[in-house]
Amino acid sequence: PPRLSVGEAIVPLAHAEAGTGWTSDRTATVTDGALTGTKTAVVVPDAADAFLVTAVADGEPGVFLVAADAAGVTVDVHRNAEWVRTGTVTFEGASAERLGNADAATVTASLRRATALGRIAHGARAVGLMETALKTTVEYLKVRKQFGVTINKFQALTHRAAQMYSDVELARSTSLWATAVAEAFPGTVDTLSAEDLDTLTGTALDAHNFLSGQARTIAQEAIQLHGGIGVTYEAGISHYAAALTGFRQIYGGELEARSAGEAAEAVSTAPSALLDNALIP
Repeated sequence: PPRLSVGEAIVPLAHAEAGTGWTSDRTATVTDGALTGTKTAVVVPDAADAFLVTAVADGEPGVFLVAADAAGVTVDVHRNAEWVRTGTVTFEGASAERLGNADAATVTASLRRATALGRIAHGARAVGLMETALKTTVEYLKVRKQFGVTINKFQALTHRAAQMYSDVELARSTSLWATAVAEAFPGTVDTLSAEDLDTLTGTALDAHNFLSGQARTIAQEAIQLHGGIGVTYEAGISHYAAALTGFRQIYGGELEARSAGEAAEAVSTAPSALLDNALIP
């Protein structure tokens, strides 16, 4: 639609399903142009103009466009760990338009590629959140006073801040590595070999696994070094920590990424080895 192509329409992806995982086969079905099924973790569903819905029609997967105000569409909104509005969207015989006429293999490959690029892009955003959380924490240590001095005078706290810096730099290197791999495979699934797609997908999973751990560490340390004020809504650091927690849950979450990927031992034990061994064509 024209409004979508110029960025005026809000059209979130409705892909995840309760109990099936992000990468599992879809259970939503389309029969005679009517879509039936339930999708979870849909971002800002109450503000959507339409939904991009993955479903199965005539035994083959596809992507369908469903208007948000179509008959048979029900939205249940809540907030996720990042305080972002997400929700469950239920389709009961809603009118659906299939996008394109690609075969099952191409649709599956396209979804894998889109998910991989999404993981990598969100990983870069997470690094930015970590950098800001570190900067905010260091500035707080310089002004917060205890026993008559600013707490950055306490060696134990400065050591923890230094470790945060190291963790952020490792996260940045991992994100840059994943981005470099993604840039090595431009174009569409039509130009990607199966091996290239596996490399891209594996890279995104490995990066997500490692960055999820770094996100958890930075969020926890930032809150600990701020103390109780760090968990209040009024404190900016609480929002960064929430966003980092939210990053761990996207695209099926950290656990799904771990189960779906074949992450090398280097991901969890020696990030530098992961970077040294990265194969970038």
